[in-house]
Amino acid sequence: MKSQRAIVGLWDILYLLVLWIDALRLLITKHFGERRFRDPRTIDDFRAASDIAVAWKPLAREYINHVADGISLSEATAKTRAEFDSPKLSLCPRVLRDVGNCSTRTTLFGFTYAMPVIVAPTAVHCLVTQQGECATARATDETGAGFCYNFCLSSRKFEDVVAATPGRGKWLHLYMFKEREIIENAVRIGQTSGAFSAIIVTCDHPHSRVQSQMVPLAAKHYRSIPKYAREAFMPNIELALGTRPLSMTEKTSLPTLPGVVDPGVTWKDIAWIKRLTSLPIIVKGVLNAEDARLAVEHGASGIVVSNHGFRQVGGCVPSLTALPSIVAEVGSEVDVFVDSG
Repeated sequence: MKSQRAIVGLWDILYLLVLWIDALRLLITKHFGERRFRDPRTIDDFRAASDIAVAWKPLAREYINHVADGISLSEATAKTRAEFDSPKLSLCPRVLRDVGNCSTRTTLFGFTYAMPVIVAPTAVHCLVTQQGECATARATDETGAGFCYNFCLSSRKFEDVVAATPGRGKWLHLYMFKEREIIENAVRIGQTSGAFSAIIVTCDHPHSRVQSQMVPLAAKHYRSIPKYAREAFMPNIELALGTRPLSMTEKTSLPTLPGVVDPGVTWKDIAWIKRLTSLPIIVKGVLNAEDARLAVEHGASGIVVSNHGFRQVGGCVPSLTALPSIVAEVGSEVDVFVDSG
């Protein structure tokens, strides 16, 4: 009898908990507005919707906060937002220009996009959705935007992402690791697949500052990480190293674990990657016009003006501040992109 009462009591508690969660959801919906909750359209809308989606997922919440604001970078983020909101960016329209047939389409490296927007390389998408990078690739494919696939820090296998979107609109993203074998094999695999129109290399990552902040958070919230996410840890490392499947413990003990980047990397390494492939090379992380010139001299076909969200060099200029001088230096020779920072 006591056990029956205990079971009944437990169900009562669970029922009340469900009612409480549903009431909380309704309150949140009312607070943020029905449209913002169900159909986000602005950056602030997406941030509000993401906060709700990961409310019960500690590591995913930390990841969202890291992507949106960085860690202890709220002042830097505010600085960047102020730059984008500056009156000097106000539009000055032309008139009587025959706008009967307008288009945002653009062609980059032989591939046409519906709009000049590329999703920057980011890591471990399965913390946000179980489909991980496959979902991101499909979304960009459906909307006509570009997608940078983070080869080493993806949470979905290379072949799965390629199968999800077999078109050539993707860019293959690489870090400069000490173990050049990973880079060389990734470049070969990417070009052979025929699924990529360019290779993008992060150049402002000579140390592991980002990983030193995120890895402890992953360890702290390890128990909350879904099983599918733990199994998806660095799924392309075996492909690049040509090894048998490795456990998560084995991967974390590799000397080439992402974050063990090469502090001795130079422009000669960009020229080396250029010799490995016929695909155009895009360098990401340039803020100085002199570096933009060096990028062109060493074979780059594109430059991403980016400050890595202030995550690598604190106190540096916002990407938008650096953009004019770089366009003035090399804009007539290569494609120049700007990261939102």
